[in-house]
Amino acid sequence: VSTQSTGFMSRLIAITLLQGRDLKAADVGGTSDPYCVVYLNKQKKKKRTIVRQSTLSPIWNQQFVLASPHPSSDVINIRLYDKDLLVDEPIGFIKIQVSSIEEDSQAKWFKVEKGTGQLRIKFEWVTTEDAKQIIGVEYKVHINSVAGDSMFMKFPTYEVFLNGIPTFFEDIYQPWNANYDKAKQIFGETSSSVLLRTSIRAQHASLYRQGLLRTDRGCLTDGEQFLGLINYGVRKNCKRFYTYVISDDRILFAETGASMMKDFFSKHAMHSNAEKQVRYAGEFFIHGESGQEKLVIDNNSGTYAPKKDHLVLLEKVFKHHFPDIQIEVLDFNDPQFKEYQKLKIKH
Repeated sequence: VSTQSTGFMSRLIAITLLQGRDLKAADVGGTSDPYCVVYLNKQKKKKRTIVRQSTLSPIWNQQFVLASPHPSSDVINIRLYDKDLLVDEPIGFIKIQVSSIEEDSQAKWFKVEKGTGQLRIKFEWVTTEDAKQIIGVEYKVHINSVAGDSMFMKFPTYEVFLNGIPTFFEDIYQPWNANYDKAKQIFGETSSSVLLRTSIRAQHASLYRQGLLRTDRGCLTDGEQFLGLINYGVRKNCKRFYTYVISDDRILFAETGASMMKDFFSKHAMHSNAEKQVRYAGEFFIHGESGQEKLVIDNNSGTYAPKKDHLVLLEKVFKHHFPDIQIEVLDFNDPQFKEYQKLKIKH
């Protein structure tokens, strides 16, 4: 089949950004935090890989689909950036003529222009059905600047969109915990409760709308990329825990122990936007060494007190979306949960 435009319809191209090597060192320590932005021609809608921390040889293994309406003239742009606190630094780009893509294209190394090194990329022509399998799980990362122990700190909040949550949970929700004092203060009918919910919703809006610094978007095609999205649960060489809630269509979460989180009256209520019920809630972290990581997720939420019996539904949701990673679900009364809690970093 010719790659030239036949006048019938757009053709779909699957682009797999596999890895880079010898990229430009943009940071003081001689490394970069590289990511790629992919788009066709001058389109404003762009695809973005996850950020790989402190490396000049990143591995992404992320796949995107672009529609090429004019294969004979369209151009694929891949721009490299080093992630920084305020303004991300360009560290090179690659341009590919769509007309040069072969039907059975193999992964190749492409030279980075206006920078150093190469990117290994695979291009494939795909059908609409193939594309549906590739698009994957959408996510947003809101990068915010908030008051912390050291004046201002960067604080990301995450939204990962999970299809089919109602299919697994059906009509099951976790209501707010009427036996928990803080929950009673939030969800009561007094004027002070109304004011508190208003304050919590303002906190939610400030962290989950477009980030003060920026909002990154992208798609995850496997569980390994989900782990990579949070740098395998490690920040500043320390293992981190995350507070999460699950709504009808997504999981919302952020780092549990970040210093600014101590100011929230209820972390789970903040993530849920002070909703009176959620699908599930708790904490999670990544356990294990490189190549042996597993996602450990629990029901540790005083605000919603999710039922132990529903942990199996939580596990099904994650195994459905990320079948390639190990997943362990735990009740907060499980002895193993107590052992894992000892790993928490207090700061």
